[in-house]
Amino acid sequence: MPDLALPGCGTTPLGGYLSALGLVRSVTRLFDQDATGYWRGQRFVLASRFGTLDELVTALHEGFVPEGIVSPWNAGSGFAGNGRNRTAEEALQWVRDSTNDRLAVLRAAVAAGDDVVRRGT
Repeated sequence: MPDLALPGCGTTPLGGYLSALGLVRSVTRLFDQDATGYWRGQRFVLASRFGTLDELVTALHEGFVPEGIVSPWNAGSGFAGNGRNRTAEEALQWVRDSTNDRLAVLRAAVAAGDDVVRRGT
């Protein structure tokens, strides 16, 4: 398995660290169950079937399927529709309006979240 160093996934800031964890989770879930990751210095290295960054990016662009996890009770999630988090509200609307098959599970989760909010108000 080739090792692919990912300079954007450093140990700091926390977002870079969490990006690395999310990436290895996505790769093992969707593309290569034998993939692993490790830290070399402050940089994350992905050991998987992907030999180049371009191959990895193409696979994610064409085949990434997000998990169907939402948190409508979270004040910043956008489900409240109160204008406090326009970015989250716009992202939720984009998912609701999408017809992309890869978003079907997420769309169903958003619809369930909408139902929870409707019942709770």
